Amino acid sequence: MWKEERGEKVYRIQTEDPLIFRRLNKRQDMTLVMWGINKYLKIFQVTYYSPKEARRSFRRIIGSKNNITNKLGTFCGLTSAIRDIS
Repeated sequence: MWKEERGEKVYRIQTEDPLIFRRLNKRQDMTLVMWGINKYLKIFQVTYYSPKEARRSFRRIIGSKNNITNKLGTFCGLTSAIRDIS
Protein backbone atom coordinates (compact mmCIF):
# COMPACT_ATOMS: atom_id res chain seq x y z
CA MET A 1 0.00 0.00 0.00
CA TRP A 2 1.26 3.46 -0.80
CA LYS A 3 0.03 7.04 -0.94
CA GLU A 4 -0.66 8.09 -4.51
CA GLU A 5 0.56 11.67 -4.10
CA ARG A 6 2.04 13.57 -1.17
CA GLY A 7 -0.57 15.74 0.53
CA GLU A 8 -3.50 13.82 -0.97
CA LYS A 9 -5.73 11.26 0.75
CA VAL A 10 -5.71 8.67 -2.04
CA TYR A 11 -3.90 5.36 -1.51
CA ARG A 12 -3.20 2.38 -3.74
CA ILE A 13 -3.10 -1.23 -2.63
CA GLN A 14 -1.28 -3.80 -4.76
CA THR A 15 -1.73 -7.55 -4.39
CA GLU A 16 -0.77 -10.76 -6.09
CA ASP A 17 -2.80 -12.86 -3.64
CA PRO A 18 -6.21 -14.09 -4.91
CA LEU A 19 -7.66 -14.12 -1.37
CA ILE A 20 -6.70 -10.50 -0.76
CA PHE A 21 -8.10 -9.61 -4.19
CA ARG A 22 -11.47 -11.13 -3.26
CA ARG A 23 -11.52 -9.20 0.02
CA LEU A 24 -10.69 -5.91 -1.69
CA ASN A 25 -13.11 -6.52 -4.55
CA LYS A 26 -16.01 -7.02 -2.10
CA ARG A 27 -15.46 -3.61 -0.48
CA GLN A 28 -17.47 -0.73 -1.90
CA ASP A 29 -14.79 1.87 -1.12
CA MET A 30 -12.16 0.09 -3.26
CA THR A 31 -11.82 0.69 -7.00
CA LEU A 32 -9.84 -1.66 -9.23
CA VAL A 33 -7.60 0.66 -11.27
CA MET A 34 -4.92 -1.67 -12.74
CA TRP A 35 -4.40 -5.36 -13.37
CA GLY A 36 -1.61 -7.48 -14.78
CA ILE A 37 -1.78 -9.22 -18.14
CA ASN A 38 0.99 -11.81 -17.90
CA LYS A 39 1.06 -11.91 -14.10
CA TYR A 40 -1.62 -12.05 -11.42
CA LEU A 41 -1.37 -8.45 -10.23
CA LYS A 42 -4.21 -6.21 -9.05
CA ILE A 43 -4.04 -2.58 -7.87
CA PHE A 44 -6.91 -0.89 -6.05
CA GLN A 45 -7.48 2.76 -5.19
CA VAL A 46 -9.06 3.96 -1.94
CA THR A 47 -9.38 7.19 0.05
CA TYR A 48 -8.36 7.40 3.72
CA TYR A 49 -8.42 10.57 5.81
CA SER A 50 -5.22 9.85 7.72
CA PRO A 51 -2.17 7.58 7.50
CA LYS A 52 -3.19 6.04 10.83
CA GLU A 53 -6.57 5.03 9.39
CA ALA A 54 -4.84 3.64 6.28
CA ARG A 55 -2.43 1.49 8.36
CA ARG A 56 -5.26 0.19 10.55
CA SER A 57 -7.38 -0.75 7.54
CA PHE A 58 -4.37 -2.35 5.82
CA ARG A 59 -3.76 -4.56 8.89
CA ARG A 60 -7.40 -5.67 8.89
CA ILE A 61 -7.39 -6.40 5.15
CA ILE A 62 -4.27 -8.56 5.12
CA GLY A 63 -4.88 -10.10 8.55
CA SER A 64 -1.34 -9.56 9.79
CA LYS A 65 0.40 -7.29 12.26
CA ASN A 66 3.81 -7.97 10.67
CA ASN A 67 3.80 -4.80 8.60
CA ILE A 68 6.79 -2.88 7.34
CA THR A 69 6.81 0.86 6.63
CA ASN A 70 9.74 2.26 4.68
CA LYS A 71 11.03 5.84 4.47
CA LEU A 72 8.78 6.60 1.51
CA GLY A 73 5.63 5.65 3.44
CA THR A 74 4.94 2.35 1.68
CA PHE A 75 3.23 -0.29 3.85
CA CYS A 76 4.08 -3.94 3.19
CA GLY A 77 2.64 -7.02 4.87
CA LEU A 78 3.05 -10.78 4.85
CA THR A 79 -0.06 -12.72 3.84
CA SER A 80 1.05 -16.34 4.05
CA ALA A 81 -1.29 -17.32 6.91
CA ILE A 82 -4.55 -15.77 5.65
CA ARG A 83 -7.76 -17.79 5.59
CA ASP A 84 -10.81 -16.57 3.75
CA ILE A 85 -13.84 -17.27 5.94
CA SER A 86 -16.50 -16.03 3.52
